[in-house]
Amino acid sequence: MEVFPSIRDSKILKPGISLIKSTSDPKLIEVLDEIWDKFNINFVLNINREKTDGIESFGFGVRVKAPKIDERFINELPLIYKFIDAFLRRKPKTYPYCL
Repeated sequence: MEVFPSIRDSKILKPGISLIKSTSDPKLIEVLDEIWDKFNINFVLNINREKTDGIESFGFGVRVKAPKIDERFINELPLIYKFIDAFLRRKPKTYPYCL
């Protein structure tokens, strides 16, 4: 599997939480709408964490368009961080091709 170092480049991605729908980029909005139309996936937020070799990014979405879904995810951030930690502990066995 090919790995793209630019995906982890701290010059491109910044650490922190970003609400995906809060973008003003019309092309990204168009892509998000197309993803919803074709696959019923509503991307909600990204969490980017700084690591020694770059940025580690986790994206979260749902299969519904619900009011205030961003707020629901933000309210559950402690649980989401526990999920990320559990995922990383299991990653070598479960998802060997993850970056």
